[in-house]
Amino acid sequence: MSTKFTILFLLLSSFSLSAQVYVNQTATGSNDGTSWTDAYTDLSAALSATSTGDEVWVAAGTYLPGDNRNDFFRFPHDLQVYGGFNGTESALEDRDVNANTTILSGDLNGDDVQGNFTTNRTDNARH
Repeated sequence: MSTKFTILFLLLSSFSLSAQVYVNQTATGSNDGTSWTDAYTDLSAALSATSTGDEVWVAAGTYLPGDNRNDFFRFPHDLQVYGGFNGTESALEDRDVNANTTILSGDLNGDDVQGNFTTNRTDNARH
């Protein structure tokens, strides 16, 4: 009996229950990441709420790691992060990365000059 229990336990523990976690900075729901309506509005908060194996679906927009120069995006464990969503998709294949650009940026003041790597860069996140 104990051999059967051990095998069953090993089989069950090898399956991970992963979840989809939604992020959309314009969401107005409960901010818990369980749907597009209730998506996290902050990517850093969503990342810290994930478990190993989760998928993070990020809607179009520019996401900052915080408002402090020492802030950065922390990926706490093995997970997959996908951008390119408009915030209504129900399958990964439905996203359009060309039409729904998702940017992770360190430009805390939103004042960088594209193509110029010196002007307005001293206020950016360090990492």
